[in-house]
Amino acid sequence: MGYPHDVSYITKTAATAILNHHPERILEALLEVEELPTWNPAFTHVGPAGPNGAYPITVQKLLKGTLTYAQPNHHCLEFGITIPGLVEHSTFTLKPQGGSTRVTHTVTQRGFLCTVIGDHEASLVPDKRLNRLARILDNK
Repeated sequence: MGYPHDVSYITKTAATAILNHHPERILEALLEVEELPTWNPAFTHVGPAGPNGAYPITVQKLLKGTLTYAQPNHHCLEFGITIPGLVEHSTFTLKPQGGSTRVTHTVTQRGFLCTVIGDHEASLVPDKRLNRLARILDNK
């Protein structure tokens, strides 16, 4: 997944959690793209994929953009989010541990919105997403 040439603003953060679910179930939840707003409140709308495979998104009821997935496998899922002022590349790396899965979520954000979000808030994103993902999986 490509990035704009302006890399003057960039944050990279990661978090790891043990989720009490098999990797297949975690991937299934992550690939239920149109359900993303139910567990990630930054996304206020995700529409069906367009002909190019990109999902139209609305972030914070204001910013329109796209979400695209790289070809997932049973160990890793990569996706990209592009909105005005921000390009994000994220990965969820899954390592089975018995009946649970060790999930590492890495987020790299580039663009001028990184200065608005700030380093501290950006550092919280992966952990917040993992906690919300765990809750949605536990409630299904």
